[in-house]
Amino acid sequence: MKELEPDMKHNYIASFIIPVRISNQGRLENLYQILDWLADLKDEIEVIVVEMDTHAKFEPERATKHVFVESNDAFNRGLARNIGALHASTDILVFGDADVVFNHAQLLQAIESCLDRFDAVSPWSRIYDVSHSEKEKLIGHFGDISTLYKSDVEQTSKTMISECVDFLNQERSFAGGNVIFTRDSFVRIGGWPMDLTGWGGEDDIMSYLCFRTLTINRQDGSAYHLPHKRDVTDTNAHSSYKSNFKKMEDVFNMSDAELHDYMLNNRVMLFETESGFSESVRSNYFDVDKNIALKDNQHRWN
Repeated sequence: MKELEPDMKHNYIASFIIPVRISNQGRLENLYQILDWLADLKDEIEVIVVEMDTHAKFEPERATKHVFVESNDAFNRGLARNIGALHASTDILVFGDADVVFNHAQLLQAIESCLDRFDAVSPWSRIYDVSHSEKEKLIGHFGDISTLYKSDVEQTSKTMISECVDFLNQERSFAGGNVIFTRDSFVRIGGWPMDLTGWGGEDDIMSYLCFRTLTINRQDGSAYHLPHKRDVTDTNAHSSYKSNFKKMEDVFNMSDAELHDYMLNNRVMLFETESGFSESVRSNYFDVDKNIALKDNQHRWN
């Protein structure tokens, strides 16, 4: 088994990438709470916040790296995540939402299993919505969240299971909330889809690509979703949702040859998201075999 050793150059074992658009104070508070949750792991994990907005609203010193992308368009999570991956200094990429926390031990175990044998790992299997009053209990107790919440959330708040996880189709929700990749595996499938904007669809497409191409593992454990105000862009009522859903369905219905070309085309676009990287850096990080082996599609995804 490979040992969980930090990258010698940067002293990190993994890069934790958080895409954000700070649309209200509650989202900013949640982001800072996520960064506080990660602070105890600052010597092991670099934290990259990719902020995409008209102007910066985030204090950059709170993260290892703060990448600001000026944009007045609808939030593009896939693009923001891919930019974060290009700025990562390690070969383990952890993607996280700015409002989900779970045990440090779960995170480190998932990173280790990704280093050891899996292309991609989901670090939890259940997610619970946390109320505003329960959110206050998290402060100062980030190391062992599940113990703190075992009675208060998992036992008594059975109706709070988040809609973020579809328990009837575990593969389809594999990449939702948090997911961990080896860099080569992430590049092999072309990174996150970047032609979807607003809420919905990109997690489902990424889950499908993982299921069809990678060796994946869903780790048992709980995660906790912090409360925040939702505007129309965070629901299926936003203007791009129908378009996103159609693009998602199109991917699910692709032939193997079409899906292979889709991933290769996404890989080309991944390389083009940042122009400041030299060709040598690109070749070192992204010289991945173009042959993508597809597994049989044994599930209906539409």
